[in-house]
Amino acid sequence: MVEHGQVNVRIPSEDKELILRIARKLREEDDFAGRLKRWMKTEAEDPQSAFMLDRLDRLEARVAELDARLAQVGGGAESAASPPSVAAAETDPRQPDMFGGHKPKGSTPLAPPSSQWTTGDGKGRRMTPEGLAEMHRLLNEGRTDTEVAEMLGVRPFTVANQRKALRAAGRPTG
Repeated sequence: MVEHGQVNVRIPSEDKELILRIARKLREEDDFAGRLKRWMKTEAEDPQSAFMLDRLDRLEARVAELDARLAQVGGGAESAASPPSVAAAETDPRQPDMFGGHKPKGSTPLAPPSSQWTTGDGKGRRMTPEGLAEMHRLLNEGRTDTEVAEMLGVRPFTVANQRKALRAAGRPTG
């Protein structure tokens, strides 16, 4: 049986619930003290980790706030995960692209993963014959790999590989 002691500590009022939660976890979870000690040691040795934890907390709060806003306008978690719409791309000057950046206002939105240009999911995702034909047409128009990738909902690497294959077959692109 583990022996328990009592400690009286003066802390700011707003931290009372936090300390009570920590105390409860110390009593109920055998490995919590070890995890807490490791975290304290890491924080002391690497102040950057404390910064990252703080940043993570702020990001999680922001995501929760955005989820609440989506719920208010009739969306939800499903809406947040769906691909951008054509209307959104036309009206939102900072429409996010699939690579974490932002596209300029009026740029073509990403094609949804299940579009006519691709089939499958994840690593099994492949270009359809229609998608390859559209990619070749866009390349022949002189568009960049990134532009074509955004239009078709694929990675620029995929477009670059197709451009190389076309050149190797003697079919010049843009």
